[in-house]
Amino acid sequence: MHTESTLMEVFESTPPSYSPDELAKIANDYFGKTGTIKTLVSERDQNARLITGNGDYVLKIANRAEDPEVLEFQNAVLNHIAELDPSLAVPAVIKGAAGQEIFKHGENYVRLITFLKGDIFGDSKKSLNLYGDLGHFMGRFSKAMQGFGHVKAHQPDFLWNLDAALNVRDYADEIEDDENRKLIQTYFDRYQNFVLPRLKKMRSAVIHSDANNYNLVISGDKINGLIDFGDMLFAKQVNELAITLGYAMMDVDDFFAVTRALISGYTQEFRLTEDELEVLFDLASMRLVMSVCISTHRAKKASSDEHRDYLLVTQAPALRTLKRIDKIGLPFLSAFARKAGGYRATRQYDVLVKSLENVNGHNMFDFDLQSEPRVLFDNRSGAEGTEFIQDGQKHAAWVKGFLDRNAARYGIGNYGENRTSFIFDSGFDGVGSPEPRTTHLAIDIWLRGPEKIYAPLDGKVASITSNDLPFDYGTVLILSHKIDDGPEFYTLYGHLNRQSTDHLKPGDQVKAGDYIATLGEIHENGGWTPHLHFQLISDLLEIEDGNYPGICSPAVWDVWQEICPDPNLILGFIPESFKKPDQTVNDMMDARRKVLAPSLSVAYKKHLHIVRGKGAYLFDASGRAFLDCVNNITHVGHCNPHVVNALCEQAAKLNTNSRYLYDGINKLAARVTNTMPDPLSVMFFTNSGSEANELALRLARHYTNRKTTVVVDWGYHGNTNATVEISPYKFNRKGGTGRPDNTRIAEFPDPYQGRFNDYSEKSGQGYAADIDVQIADLVQKTGQGPAAFIAESIAGVGGQVVYPDGYLKAAYEKIRAAGGLCIADEVQTGFGRIGEHMWAFERQGVVPDIVTFGKPFGNGHPMAGVVTTREIADKFANGMEYFNSFGGNPVSCAIGMAVLDVVEGEGLMEKAIETGNHIIDGMRDMMDRFPLIGHVRGCGMFFGAELVKDRDTKERAPAEASAIVQFLREDGVLFSTDGPYDNVLKGKPPMVFGMREADIFLSKLEKAFIRLKNEGI
Repeated sequence: MHTESTLMEVFESTPPSYSPDELAKIANDYFGKTGTIKTLVSERDQNARLITGNGDYVLKIANRAEDPEVLEFQNAVLNHIAELDPSLAVPAVIKGAAGQEIFKHGENYVRLITFLKGDIFGDSKKSLNLYGDLGHFMGRFSKAMQGFGHVKAHQPDFLWNLDAALNVRDYADEIEDDENRKLIQTYFDRYQNFVLPRLKKMRSAVIHSDANNYNLVISGDKINGLIDFGDMLFAKQVNELAITLGYAMMDVDDFFAVTRALISGYTQEFRLTEDELEVLFDLASMRLVMSVCISTHRAKKASSDEHRDYLLVTQAPALRTLKRIDKIGLPFLSAFARKAGGYRATRQYDVLVKSLENVNGHNMFDFDLQSEPRVLFDNRSGAEGTEFIQDGQKHAAWVKGFLDRNAARYGIGNYGENRTSFIFDSGFDGVGSPEPRTTHLAIDIWLRGPEKIYAPLDGKVASITSNDLPFDYGTVLILSHKIDDGPEFYTLYGHLNRQSTDHLKPGDQVKAGDYIATLGEIHENGGWTPHLHFQLISDLLEIEDGNYPGICSPAVWDVWQEICPDPNLILGFIPESFKKPDQTVNDMMDARRKVLAPSLSVAYKKHLHIVRGKGAYLFDASGRAFLDCVNNITHVGHCNPHVVNALCEQAAKLNTNSRYLYDGINKLAARVTNTMPDPLSVMFFTNSGSEANELALRLARHYTNRKTTVVVDWGYHGNTNATVEISPYKFNRKGGTGRPDNTRIAEFPDPYQGRFNDYSEKSGQGYAADIDVQIADLVQKTGQGPAAFIAESIAGVGGQVVYPDGYLKAAYEKIRAAGGLCIADEVQTGFGRIGEHMWAFERQGVVPDIVTFGKPFGNGHPMAGVVTTREIADKFANGMEYFNSFGGNPVSCAIGMAVLDVVEGEGLMEKAIETGNHIIDGMRDMMDRFPLIGHVRGCGMFFGAELVKDRDTKERAPAEASAIVQFLREDGVLFSTDGPYDNVLKGKPPMVFGMREADIFLSKLEKAFIRLKNEGI
């Protein structure tokens, strides 16, 4: 290897100049090879191709100033590779007499190596596949060189040693062009401050160090060989790829595609560390910087103009490439290299995503993004409205009309959308790609006009920048954030009103929910229709002026999406928010009518296409969130993760029927019966509440040998024949055929609309007295008493009616005195819904003979159950087997256990008391403002409000109740009516309903009453 002085000695020493005949004689004398000599171009040595009948060779005559140990070093490398990777295309060393590899001929040393056939890389047309193969080739070379060492490899002062790049910094002063000189100095500054400190901990190895375009031999899309091992040295391992990259990226059209192919190919063969990849482009750039500096320095000493031009031949493309890299940005190229090399684009990405998993950002507007109606914007070329994009006024008018036509409060512009309509001027050109920058790095919120913006998270102001260029951001604000021990990250807000940010300056602390800015009008935000460009940033890429990219070329989208992760991590929209539904609601209704029975009703006048559920929310096909106040069946929340995991894990192992033994059914039955008072101790598993109630009837009828059931008026117990016959809510309403002979209806114990208007025990006994009437009539006509009495523990479809104190106690006493059994229907009220007790019958101080419960047991999964006494269960076992092929199967049991886990582990009963009382108090408070509310009642997460036209007459108001429900639906809240006259607003939400949801419900309920007051019905 050579220092500058020794290298100049070689250059200044006259190169060997043997004639072809002399060269042929040398080949024959030392190596025993004969053939045709063809001279090759060489600068300081003499090389000739020897063409023989048994292959071609290169005869290498070294300059007389060349160090023979360097030649031995080069041969040692080739021999090492031949042993470790014999198929790697590098020249093979030919041995001469007595196995000798190097001979002294006069003043010169002579060697012979194999000739690698093919075309020179630099003179050929190059495909991406070729660049990829070059990467693979050099990666294999690096792999083969691991463990190799040689004394002559250690040449720290070698002029072209990339580890010693600062040794040529003084040459930069000789660059005449001011712009070029400043550019080169910038690279040196970055190298000294950013790269050099990091190199100390990186791996070193012997590297080729000069895989330039003229040291590579190719054939088509394949590398046929690497030649010229004269610059090899011991240096940082990453330099091998950096030098190869430096030459390969000069003046290529598709910079990103070429460099990605090369880096990816190399690292597939020889993996680089994160540190190495992060400085890769810096080092590749420094190779070009060194080339510019050294060529400038040598050109000043050139012996002729021709020599000077030769020395400067690569300087122009090197400078063009350095300017291009400067425009792209080395910090971005660090991320690009990481991604191409098999890592995340930034070290922070995975940790950041994890830290944002459970973050609920504060609402960013004066309206709720989740629950307000929205529409998806399409900014691809040719999409509706894109023809107006370059005219702010026309586009604003179109946006307003588009939102109006879709009844939308706002529009969503997709993250990652390839906005092919955004072709404006050179500002959108791709710097490292022939593709323009059209891929969106943010989520847009399109609006009819300026709106106030609030901080979604705690943070501080990183920068405020204004840019009024056409189609730019206008004013852009960047906030920095940190969550617990997570990484620092940033949120960007574009298209703001400049004056609205005057209250902020860099460094100011901002709290979640603080007002930060107002969106700008068309004239102040780059000519755009008012909208928020909201971007999440994991790495500022050393951009300190706030002019952060908001779009990128599609070619580097995979890199940018890890630098700027999906801002939906903060916004929390469901995936369906970002795609158009395959079919409209009308299309779905048409299809439904063709295949489903017409008796299956659909909720709301404006039907909902529901695609997803989570916790207390359901989401429609547009991604809009609806607060679910009615689905008691999803007891512990829609798609509860603990329940879903239990289902999946058990389904993956076993699901069979209860004829086989498995632990789950025993454990779950024991867990349920342990919540029951004695003597309730035996359980049956069923698939639905209807099935559970029908089985309860069978148990009672078999035990008593009777058939008649006493029921509470307006009760509902299921959809089977037997349960419809005991459901006045069904048989005494539209479509019903009236009371069956084996059913007796007891008076409805309604403390508001009934005969007794309070909750006292006296009123409870007064209502229960009608049971005596029913029993007496039954005995008189049939000669026997009832088989059973069945009642919901709190009347649900009857209008969320909580019975007066002592009602069930008195009713049970009368039924039992007549020889009947008492059935508590806990389908809607069980498993802690009322908060005070696990089972609502406990509130009345009674112990039923049979308890039934339904699908809340499985959080919507088809499972239910019956619990009774040992005596009743044993008598039922008369030889006729009770078998339910799916009731209590292993999957259902796993789910039931998971539901109870959540109820107990998350304190949902205690939560039901707190939240339920808050809701009931809030509705009672509304009574002062809205006379329509005649009565508010309930317990825990089972509440209701009865609407009346007049509080004195208690005339029911079903039309008004229906209107309130429709208004709430339009405002993103799902509610329902019930009661005999459908005038009761009925609430029975998932138990995960919390205070936040309660406040949303109350505020929107009040809003609905105000709307009803203003609009009428």
